[in-house]
Amino acid sequence: MMTFSKARKSQSLIIFSVVILIGAGVSIFSKIPRGGDVEGVEDDRSSASSVMEYNEIPVFKSEPPINGYVGEIYSYYVSVSDSDSSDLELVLAKGPSWLNVNNLEVYGVPFEETSPNGEKVVLEISDGVNSSYQTFYLNIVTRDED
Repeated sequence: MMTFSKARKSQSLIIFSVVILIGAGVSIFSKIPRGGDVEGVEDDRSSASSVMEYNEIPVFKSEPPINGYVGEIYSYYVSVSDSDSSDLELVLAKGPSWLNVNNLEVYGVPFEETSPNGEKVVLEISDGVNSSYQTFYLNIVTRDED
């Protein structure tokens, strides 16, 4: 009977060891990501809101007139392109105090000549997400009277 008891204990020990090994193997293999599984903490935000949509940058298509005359109206109708936005805003980022912007028109009446290098003008066009800039130097002189 002693032999039977020792055999039974050995068999129980082997079965116990196999169960432990199988359990460890299952535990290890369950941690390996499978097709589509990702380890980590799940974010409570939806994945759609965390993906940024592509937005085209607005682009200036026109060249400004760079010459004007004291006391005469200066006017520049800006042409821009932005394939995914029709709600564009033009802003005078830098320029002389007499220069104004209304929609896509830059206009004003200069009251004095500029220095020989001209007056720096910076226009910004924005779609609310992206912006582009157009920089030029405006030369204002007094018109010669003949």
